[in-house]
Amino acid sequence: MSVLNESHSVIADNVWLKMLAPVSNDLPAGTDTREDISPTSLYQEIRDARVLARNNERATLSSGDASYFSLPEWSIILDRAPDLIAHQSKDLEIVAWYIEALARHYGFAGIAAGFTLAKELLSNYSDSFFPRPDEDGISTQLAALSGLNGFGAEGTLIGPIKSILITQGDYPGPLATWQCEQAFEIARIKDDERRTARLKQGGVSKDELDVITLQTDTHFLQSTLYDIDAAISAFADYQSVLDVFAETEPQPTGKIKEALEHCRQTLVYLAGPRINTATEPELEQESTDEQQQTLSEPGEIQRPGAINSRAQAILQLSKIADYFKKTEPHSPISYSIEQAIRWSELPLTELIKELIPDEPARKTFKHLSGISAESST
Repeated sequence: MSVLNESHSVIADNVWLKMLAPVSNDLPAGTDTREDISPTSLYQEIRDARVLARNNERATLSSGDASYFSLPEWSIILDRAPDLIAHQSKDLEIVAWYIEALARHYGFAGIAAGFTLAKELLSNYSDSFFPRPDEDGISTQLAALSGLNGFGAEGTLIGPIKSILITQGDYPGPLATWQCEQAFEIARIKDDERRTARLKQGGVSKDELDVITLQTDTHFLQSTLYDIDAAISAFADYQSVLDVFAETEPQPTGKIKEALEHCRQTLVYLAGPRINTATEPELEQESTDEQQQTLSEPGEIQRPGAINSRAQAILQLSKIADYFKKTEPHSPISYSIEQAIRWSELPLTELIKELIPDEPARKTFKHLSGISAESST
């Protein structure tokens, strides 16, 4: 079993190995540390740090301060939770709190690492981890992990996911997904007075969002997309193991999956052309390979410069947009092409929402075109 790869680099290899190893030969999953109510209890220390962190978050959020991600109480959990998991108890409640701290300190990479840990402990200690089942069954064991997603309402991890920065840029940047969503919403407001009022309340305009995106380093955008994809993949693996373990008592996971995918959609919408351009060497190699393969087939003639994939087509459009941006900066051509590229990355329902902001008109269009009525409006 190997889980030590690049996507988990936020946690040192030796710490990973200790957390996944048995606590002891006699008690592989350790003991229930909730029973230790002494002043030196590691469980109580971590629990108290989490309560204090959550309370302080609410206070800073109410004042509009986004610095809650760096509250020192989360650092306590980052430091102490691995020790408890490694040496005292394979405890999924502690794992859930650890995931919350990882998300705040390491963003999407932390989420990937956290859910990989949860998956491994579920897989290897399914008969003995803590807390133990009670009269309500395994739902008690999984309550903390499921609480990250939420039961009906949004869970404790949804807000933090949407608050992970996906841009750099000057004030009002850097921005998180929720701020980008707000900018899209404000841009759709037709009434000038209402739109201005929202902006005065601290909202970000679409023009500001575009400037901030341009100020963001391409490598940052590409790395962020990589981390989001790692988080989506790790969470999917965790879901698969959880579904098997909780087959008789299914647990909610949809909101976390949706939040991660929405972060990805937002990032690709903002910077899709630049992310594609960043992978240009790979695409050019792909083009060369495809040309060689096609030329080797009898009766086939490959025209130089032919486009053989969607990715290559998008890359060409991006190059054309860059050309017009440099040679004709006053022209709307480059921006129109970039807008078309952004639209090409959107799911159909999101594209319809962008192109038809009026909800009644959107519903009429869906009805006439045969698009499922269950699609998001």
